[in-house]
Amino acid sequence: MGYWGNVTSTIDWCETNYEHSVYIAEYWNSYSSLVLFLAGLINFASCLQEGYELRFLLYSIAVMIVGLGSFAFHATLLFEYQLLDELPMMYASSIWWFIWFEYEYPEVNRKWLCPALIVWTIFLTIVHSIMGFVLTFQVCFISMLVVGIYHVVSFMKREECCSWSVRFIYIYIGFFLVACACWVADRLLCEAFIGSINPQLHAWWHVLASVSCWVSIPLAVLARRRVLKLHADIHLHNFILPFVSIQHKPNSKGM
Repeated sequence: MGYWGNVTSTIDWCETNYEHSVYIAEYWNSYSSLVLFLAGLINFASCLQEGYELRFLLYSIAVMIVGLGSFAFHATLLFEYQLLDELPMMYASSIWWFIWFEYEYPEVNRKWLCPALIVWTIFLTIVHSIMGFVLTFQVCFISMLVVGIYHVVSFMKREECCSWSVRFIYIYIGFFLVACACWVADRLLCEAFIGSINPQLHAWWHVLASVSCWVSIPLAVLARRRVLKLHADIHLHNFILPFVSIQHKPNSKGM
């Protein structure tokens, strides 16, 4: 038994507990979570530097919280920290829904979309905190991600996206699908890894999903500028990390 005592979380991943440290239950799953925090931090810095709208700032903060919550969960395998991982995942997905649903129906959704998503997240928070339904949470989260991807693809088909937008969409969807494959394989093939080399597929889920989350902000900002018929340029931080430079801010300073 490690520092944090008995496992109280409703799920225990394939990685051997306390194999590398008495203080870290799942070593690789914990530290790979910090890549997700880094992805959110990079986008958070871009939001502040470029003056993106509040919706993008909130999404970046939610991704950062997911990364920290995921680290706490995998390091302790305690239920309270599991909630700190899983509930922010739902919050981030709800913000992502708001971003893309409004693109799809800009005049219809603004009045009811945000309140509806707030009620939805409050409901999930109460139910999941009390019941801790693993399968229900997973189905809800994956469904929200799939619907989000659908709207991204729908936007790409409807609008004449620039080459950078298309690249971002392919990276966003491609890395997410591979990440999901790692997540599923880690759950289904865990017994096959016992007594052999563990590829730490759940840790790879963190890393690959982080790339998808990182590219999601420049993708969403480009789409937003397209909807508002405003100009945007792509620049590279240190010739590596792309970000969207906006010359004219939207008239509205709201969500």
